[in-house]
Amino acid sequence: MHDTVAVVSALIVERPLCMLCITEKSCLTPEEASVAIGAIERVLKIHREPGRCRGCGLSRFVLYSDRPSRSPAHQRRLR
Repeated sequence: MHDTVAVVSALIVERPLCMLCITEKSCLTPEEASVAIGAIERVLKIHREPGRCRGCGLSRFVLYSDRPSRSPAHQRRLR
């Protein structure tokens, strides 16, 4: 399950994709992709809105997540 969540997360971070492209690119069934998206939603905000899919180029409902910002502690370590 962790690999599945990681793959779907990587696909939708800052890249709006329709569910068909998510399933095709991740080699998951729609049910498996939905479960992974549910797990991701516990940690990240998932946006669902009409838009242009960056995978197929069609106008559909797309899903994407904003790139998580780094924690203040992590940013201090980088200075």
